[in-house]
Amino acid sequence: MHNRLVRVAMIVILLGVLAGCGDQRILEKQGFIYSIGYDWLAKGKSAEGSVPGNKVKKDQLSVTVWLPVVSAESGRQHPLILQTVASTGKEGRFRLAKQTELSLASGQMRTALFNLQLASRGIMPYLDGFMRDPAVSQRLKIVVVDGTANEMLKKEYPSHMNTGPYIDHLLEKEVMNNRVPESTLYSFMRDYMDDGVDSVAPIIKQQGTHIEASGIALFDGDRYISRIDSDQTLIFAFLKGSFKYGEINIDLADQERKGEKAMFSSLAGNSKVKIKTLPGERLYRADISIKIHGILLEYLGDLQLNMESDKERLEKAIAAHINNEAESMVKELQKLGVDSIGIGKHVRNSLSYKEWKNIDWKAVYSNMDIRCNTKVTIQSVGKFEK
Repeated sequence: MHNRLVRVAMIVILLGVLAGCGDQRILEKQGFIYSIGYDWLAKGKSAEGSVPGNKVKKDQLSVTVWLPVVSAESGRQHPLILQTVASTGKEGRFRLAKQTELSLASGQMRTALFNLQLASRGIMPYLDGFMRDPAVSQRLKIVVVDGTANEMLKKEYPSHMNTGPYIDHLLEKEVMNNRVPESTLYSFMRDYMDDGVDSVAPIIKQQGTHIEASGIALFDGDRYISRIDSDQTLIFAFLKGSFKYGEINIDLADQERKGEKAMFSSLAGNSKVKIKTLPGERLYRADISIKIHGILLEYLGDLQLNMESDKERLEKAIAAHINNEAESMVKELQKLGVDSIGIGKHVRNSLSYKEWKNIDWKAVYSNMDIRCNTKVTIQSVGKFEK
């Protein structure tokens, strides 16, 4: 009996070892896509990297993937970049698979890049494909490229050997600093399906030997329609909700305050929206209360910040500046007809389901009275303090 148990145990162990070897051989044949890029290729244009003069005869899609590959000889990792032209995203993946001996897998995909031209035509066909693939993570980052995704992925950056992780880590840092909003497959689809808010995504751009975040892409449904430039993205964060970190450089100069500037760090705070129903049919007003506190890193001006009265004057001046910027941004969003900060969710929550469904929210939103009220608290003025 004892010998039989020993033999059974040895067989189980042997099977486990063999199974492990089998899995290893399978993994060696996998090509795990890290980044995928989509570019719109208009009729008569040539795909980047294609034979010169080889122009497409109809509107097409350029699909590029970046994946890390380990050399069997040296054991070192190096990037593999594949590119093809297709009519759809799925056809593109099929054509890419024919270019390599590896089986392309989506389980490690971190970023999906869409150039502006393609994003303006709608990205839902590609997001729908991701949603249908159980291997694709809901944390997949959705990104808009000012330029071409192909050029960005294939370019070598001297300070960053691996472009895929470089883009991924850059976005994580910029999100943490509130310079761009987080936009994952989950959050983009959540806002896309929500009738009280419109989706947004970060915009990145190739600048010489590096890549930088250059703004926020504004979507109407699944179509890109406009952007918020990088110098205004923190204002968007103030309007959107709570924020824990950020830096902002404020130019307070006018006819009376020549050359006055202030730089804030460690910004934190939140915004709250209150909806008021006004007399008349389907008229509403939104009051956005923004509270910000932070540390003054630098100040150029005539105020004596070791005096409480001057400190309060600076707080009010900064609050007025931010308030003007916030209200200007809200008006621009209304003009574009996109509710990127989610005012509609607050209006919807103040109504019954029937009342909400009976209003034309797009029309109501575009003409709605939206006001901002900003309060700034300077927690520390550093060397200016007594």
